[in-house]
Amino acid sequence: MNKIKLKIPNYPKFQNKKLKILIITDGFFLFNDFNLAFSQLKHQTFTFEIKHNEVIIPFYFRRFANYLSQIKPDFIFSINLIGFDKQGKLAAMLAALKLRNICYLINHPFIVLEEKKKSITENTKFFVIDSAWQKLLKKHYQTDSQHLPLAISHYSLELSKRIETNQKTKNFIFYGSSNLKELSAYENLHPANLDEEQSDKLLGQLGYLATKSPQTDIHQFILEIEKKDSFTFEFETDLEKKKFCLKSLFLADLLNKKKFLAKFDNLKIFGDENWNLLNENYQAKQIIKHSDLLKLYASSKIMLNISSLLLPTTFSQKFLEAFLFDLLPLVDERTDYSLILPPEFKFITENNLLSNYNNFLEQEEKRQEVLAFAKNEIIKNHQYLNRSRTIIEKVLPENSP
Repeated sequence: MNKIKLKIPNYPKFQNKKLKILIITDGFFLFNDFNLAFSQLKHQTFTFEIKHNEVIIPFYFRRFANYLSQIKPDFIFSINLIGFDKQGKLAAMLAALKLRNICYLINHPFIVLEEKKKSITENTKFFVIDSAWQKLLKKHYQTDSQHLPLAISHYSLELSKRIETNQKTKNFIFYGSSNLKELSAYENLHPANLDEEQSDKLLGQLGYLATKSPQTDIHQFILEIEKKDSFTFEFETDLEKKKFCLKSLFLADLLNKKKFLAKFDNLKIFGDENWNLLNENYQAKQIIKHSDLLKLYASSKIMLNISSLLLPTTFSQKFLEAFLFDLLPLVDERTDYSLILPPEFKFITENNLLSNYNNFLEQEEKRQEVLAFAKNEIIKNHQYLNRSRTIIEKVLPENSP
């Protein structure tokens, strides 16, 4: 591990009930939610701001070290290891101080952690939004983690109190990413011993398996295919192999969305501009501002919500937000949906999608019952105050004040 000459003396942590929490932030909205929630729990929060995609080493290091020595936090809080460098120098400094880094992982581990492996130390504690990621972290990064789903943002909750939801001008919408941007980034990535046609066939195989068994490690599917066919797929690095796995997930995820979208004619699609490139019959409109998306929710009755294959067990932010604006999401089955939806709720399949849609459109009372149940669960159990309380409980050492 990289060594750094420290001028910061070690100091005792968790000596008071009122904790000092240092949040490394690049301005992403979730940092504000956690900052507010930790403060509501009567803890003292401090923020260290960096520019997006910057790391604390080397530009920010002296300022960060001085800040640490001044405030002497009980732990560091980060999201997706934002601010941590590839060489692990910041993590090494925190480890030398026995200062815990609490990381909330909201993007797929292969996206976030592969280039920051050296920033994972015994002082790193991960909370992951999807329970399937716990196995990935254990297998590929030799670290344990705690399942902690996303919650409703304070901004969305407050805005839902001010936006009128009685004027529903749209019966049905779909909002989601086409994944073309991500697929373009991996366009030239394929096994060295396969030509383009063979590589595409492998992508298809992996995508099919991911759709049928979304909770299984996609990396494991490659090993199973290799064993079955007595053939080894050659990648220059393990990183390339994992990126190829991501490529297959993004592709399968897109194909899965298109499968459901095909059930509707002239469907209005909201998301990114690339939907227009996929099908000339799509009426696609790009939404950039979050506030515009929430206003769209407020003016719509029912939303098609196809679960991402990168989130095989849990819900997304847009799923939670929909209920606050009286928009009912039609969803395919995922484990964590049982935390929000009533037990009798019917999940969509290719076969029942249209009937589910028509039932809720024709039975407003039934739609309102589901909305009321889910909204109550979200406000009661799925705010970042709840998530922050869980983090504090798990982080506190035994016999702490």
